Amino acid sequence: MSERILVIGNGMIGHRFCDRLTAEDAGRRFRVTVFGDEPRPAYDRVHLSRALERGADTRKTLDSLELEGRSWYRSREIEIHLDDPVVRLDREHRVAFSARGIETGYDRVVFATGARPAVPPIPGVDGARVHLYRTADDAARIAGAVECSRAAAVVGGGLLGLEVAQVLRERGLEVTVVEAAPSLLVRQLNVVAGAFLKQLVESFGVRVLVGATIDAIEDGDGNGETRIRLANKRIIDVDVVVLAVGIRPRDDVARNAGLECGVRGGIKVDERLTTSDERIHAVGECALIDGEFFGLVAPGYRMVEVLVRNLLGGRDSFRERATTTRLKFRGIEVNTVGDPAAPGRSLVHSSSDSYRQVVVIDSRIAGVTSVGKWNQLGRAKEAHHSRRKISDREIERFRTTGDLWLISKTDDTSSWPGGTIICECASISLGELRNATSAGCDTIALLASRTGASTFCGSCRPILARLTGESEASASGGRWLAGAACVALGGFLVTLVAPAVPFAASVASAGWLDHLWRNGVVQQTSGFTLLGLCLASLILSVRKRWSRFRRGSYGTWRSVHVVVGALTLLGFFFHTGLRLGANFNFLLSAIFLLLVLLGACSGIAHAANGRSARLARLRIPTLVTNAHVLFFWPLVVFVAFHILAVYYF
Repeated sequence: MSERILVIGNGMIGHRFCDRLTAEDAGRRFRVTVFGDEPRPAYDRVHLSRALERGADTRKTLDSLELEGRSWYRSREIEIHLDDPVVRLDREHRVAFSARGIETGYDRVVFATGARPAVPPIPGVDGARVHLYRTADDAARIAGAVECSRAAAVVGGGLLGLEVAQVLRERGLEVTVVEAAPSLLVRQLNVVAGAFLKQLVESFGVRVLVGATIDAIEDGDGNGETRIRLANKRIIDVDVVVLAVGIRPRDDVARNAGLECGVRGGIKVDERLTTSDERIHAVGECALIDGEFFGLVAPGYRMVEVLVRNLLGGRDSFRERATTTRLKFRGIEVNTVGDPAAPGRSLVHSSSDSYRQVVVIDSRIAGVTSVGKWNQLGRAKEAHHSRRKISDREIERFRTTGDLWLISKTDDTSSWPGGTIICECASISLGELRNATSAGCDTIALLASRTGASTFCGSCRPILARLTGESEASASGGRWLAGAACVALGGFLVTLVAPAVPFAASVASAGWLDHLWRNGVVQQTSGFTLLGLCLASLILSVRKRWSRFRRGSYGTWRSVHVVVGALTLLGFFFHTGLRLGANFNFLLSAIFLLLVLLGACSGIAHAANGRSARLARLRIPTLVTNAHVLFFWPLVVFVAFHILAVYYF
């Protein structure tokens, strides 16, 4: 009989648990029921700010952020209840009660309730123009509020607050960030790095006030504005206020059920993610481990991996003590790796456009802080995770140049260990990515859809670009590829419906065009030209398989491949006059045209792939491309027989 698992919470972590458990539970040992408090299935909260961007259709954007539709849960045999949170847990009888009165029995419970936004005790914080920023509904309300607004204040200078500030500024609003701490990103950066970040943020037109305490938020004097009164008597008049001052673990159901919780919130769990009740577990932001909770997606996903393995009979432990963070502020790169506050040897290099700090303990990197672009960040992550020693020469090089390694060696991932974690969010190793590229995932989009890497914060995309040979710029856009593919598709349709060019009634009345098909030398020339174009299209395949040919971006090569495919149609016209022939020649023409059609469809699918997460999950581009490659081999055989028939029979 299946064991009943009740998942309380349907956010990113709850969805990840359902995904991993049902994928790994081949024997269907568990039967999963999920209760979520939002009306939509789990969605990508990391990129929620896309709904606030200028020109975005908020509803469509929020729909596109859904990780999976309801049909996915049905396909995994997961019973899901949305907009109906669990409100009470009867541990004695192992029954959960939802807000709508549904009673559900369980054998095990997994709390994935996440966190709620912290609300500071400020007079007026519940005003009509003050908005929390946490859920899809919050994003929709803020998007509506800023539609006709002139100025906005973001209360909180953390990762979320700066992200919102940047999006609102790009919409044309005057934005002020109000932070009570003495610097920005106080949880991630030291005061010096925070001050440097403040300068960069202000260079984008965002006003930043640090060390600023709010006394009250109140309505203006009938002018439609909201007034923020600071402790230093300063007044800020805005139209919208967004609160982003932190989060608090959601533990009310667990606490009321008698589970052990932290004084300041959070459900206490051990290293195996088990609460004070051995049948109940907690993962994600609601879980409290050794007095610490983690407010990022990456450690939550690692908790899920540990818990799933343990439920299936493993004995794994979660021992996260430091993590990697990244600020999503376009034009500004802020990254931390490991524990930048570790008590070790601190190496600092600063310039007009960057600040870098590396903490070294026993010649190993314990933590990294980087504000501004740093090409060696990926290598630094690898050195930290693999606990590889760095030499005194590399330390001295960092002091003088800000780089640990010679530039020529920075981007060479071939020497990195296969166990190096490349995607922090999904815990994807370099070995897994190499296996996926060997299996045919030769673009960033395909690699992401196969492994899940780069689908969250996106900080690992540069390394995915190196593995595939594709530039990030070519991966993010697909207009050139789509245009070339549409040209090829149009050429195919013209070739398919256009009538064959008729021969002249007699040799005497033949025009110059008839010589294309009557003159043997011209026929051979057009035939071998067509063959040459087909062989030229193979260069893309050579580039994918031989690293020495990987020059330029993969996206450019792929677009050229599609253009060459379109040109083969022109060669086909000059060689055949659109006469498809009979018997063997007809089969050869049919295979050729089918190959062109599949190639054009593959190009269009790949161009659309980067703009549709659901299309990527269906792996349509991969399926069409595989069919395109499959039909190339019969073409080779038929062309060989065609040449033999012409010259030897």
